[in-house]
This record gives sequence, C-alpha cells and structure tokens, in this order.
Amino acid sequence: MELEIPIVDLDQSFEECAKVVKHACERHGFFAIKGIPEEITSGALDHMKRFFALSEEEKRSLTVDDGHGYIPYGGQKLDPKHQTKGDTKEIFAVGPEKTADSGEALLFGSNKWPTDEQLPGFRKFIEEYCKLMHETSVRLSEIIGYSLGMPTDYFNHKVFDGSLSCLRPIHYFPEKSDPEQGIFGAGAHSDWGMITLLYTDGQPGLQILVDGQWLDVKEPRGTLICNIGDMLERWSNNKYKSTRHRVANMKGVDRFAIPYFLNPKPNWVIATLPTCGTPKYRDIKCEDYIASMIEATGPDSIAS
Repeated sequence: MELEIPIVDLDQSFEECAKVVKHACERHGFFAIKGIPEEITSGALDHMKRFFALSEEEKRSLTVDDGHGYIPYGGQKLDPKHQTKGDTKEIFAVGPEKTADSGEALLFGSNKWPTDEQLPGFRKFIEEYCKLMHETSVRLSEIIGYSLGMPTDYFNHKVFDGSLSCLRPIHYFPEKSDPEQGIFGAGAHSDWGMITLLYTDGQPGLQILVDGQWLDVKEPRGTLICNIGDMLERWSNNKYKSTRHRVANMKGVDRFAIPYFLNPKPNWVIATLPTCGTPKYRDIKCEDYIASMIEATGPDSIAS
C-alpha cells in the first residue's frame, strides 16, 4: 500500500504550516516540504552521484574513522535482528567539525573531502548545501515548537548552532531487496535526533511502519521529506511520533538519497515541554542521549 504524506508549503503562514505539521506528527511524523529551489537540491544530487562514481580506491581513502568520511557497501546493518546481511548501500558522512569549543563531545571530528582535482567544486557546494539544510531544519523546528504550543522562538538557533547535526548522502546499490530473506537497502530503524530532512532522486523505496503495516511513501515531486526523530518524540512526551522506517529497493535500481539530521548542541537538555503534560522521561543532555544510543546499538549506527 502507498501512503500520501501532507505537504508543508514554506511560503505559507506560520500558522498554516503548523496546522499541517501537527496533523502529520500526531499520526506518523512524516510530511513533505516545498519551497527549496530545485536547482540547489538537484545540484547536490549531481555532486553526490559524481562522488559515488569515484573508484573504490579513491572512496576508501576517505574511510570513516570518527563519524566522518566514507562508509562502504554493507558497512551498516541497522536492524540486525531482521537482516541477514548489511544494508545494500554506501554512505559519505559529513559531520560537525571539531573546534577549540567543541571539547570531547561525541560526533565532532574532521571531515574527509575528495580533492578539487578529483571533484571540482564538490566541497564548496556540499558545505553550502549543509548550511541551507541547517537553516531550513531550524525553521521547521520553530514551526514544530509552535504546533506544540510553545513560543515561535523556542526551537531556534540557540538550540542548534554548534550542534551535532550532520549530512549523510547515500547510494543504494542496484540490488533488489528481499524483505522475506532479510535483505534491505536500509534496515528498519527510527532516527535518533530532532528531525531529518531528506532529498531523493525520486526512485521508490522508502517505507514506514504505520499500525503494524509497512507502507510505501509516495514522495511528492519537487519536495523534501521531513520526519521527526526520537529526541523530538521525547521532547513532546510522545505526543509526536518517531516512526520506524526502512528502504526496500524492490526495483533493484541505483537509488540516491541525501538526508540531513538536525540535532541540538551537545550540552542542550532534552526536557519535556511544559505544554506536553506530566513527563514520561527524565531530563537528559543531548550528548548523553546520543552516547546511550551508541552504547545500545553499537558505533556502526552513528551515521544512520
């Protein structure tokens, strides 16, 4: 079965956007957004296709060692209980840069870039794309906070600047998924962070679990898909849903996706919003929450 997700038009009023967001997040936490120039998103996609077309030797010279860099085919298995092999994908992980102010917080490190001789203009474009996705994600977070009865500036830059946010472009290999045999483009999981903003090449494959049934997500043309993560579910005291999802590449074709994961800054405390009832969760710092998730699921899950 196919699921049509609602569309948030960023050119509409704050109130109109919040209405659509609230309805989607109370049900399954997935919606689409429009208002991002297509030449930017399609440009990012073209750059990532060029990266993944590099030789295996060139890509492996950038292999991940601190959450930053290249993760080869099968390097992740997001749902070990139900998978018989690793995810049929490769990833290029761009994470937050370690600075004098970042201390020893998890996920900070040093990004690994192909040279300008290998991919002219690649680094500059992707860094600019990260900035745009960050700005857009923060704006969406303000809308989400408002939809939960909070002031419009509650989830603003003070929460997310200098944060643990990251970009994880993905190439799914032209290998047909077989759910009954435990073979997936990406195993079932929920995202850890605040929200995820996803642009794809339009090839089907994204599925979400709604009422015990896996549904194919119909991706509206010219949009990005947004889903809320576990941190926001926790912040909202379970009012909003962080839904398990997976990629089943049933056509067995190359598929490209560029997810941006918005997370708070390391020392920001995740505490139940005052508009969301009696807390079901204890307060916890963002970096402590991420550390607990890594401990529970293993270091290979960092870039999911």
